[in-house]
Amino acid sequence: MSALSSVSSFLGIRHEIHNDFRFNVIIDDMDELFTFTEFALPTLTVEYDTWKEGGQNSYAHKIPKRVDMGTVRLKHGITS
Repeated sequence: MSALSSVSSFLGIRHEIHNDFRFNVIIDDMDELFTFTEFALPTLTVEYDTWKEGGQNSYAHKIPKRVDMGTVRLKHGITS
């Protein structure tokens, strides 16, 4: 049994989705299954603080400060 059929049977949804729709999104408290053809991961940008430790002059420590995430992109969606 595929994951889509397991989810659909759990939600009580009958699905006949074309094979190109491969990415599924389930939102809590909603009875619909959202399916998309394309999914793009967001880009992550990390800002660092540098810390020079006394006695370790050969390098500076990089401490993660802030992480900025881009937008998740879902294309060509349908609901069932």
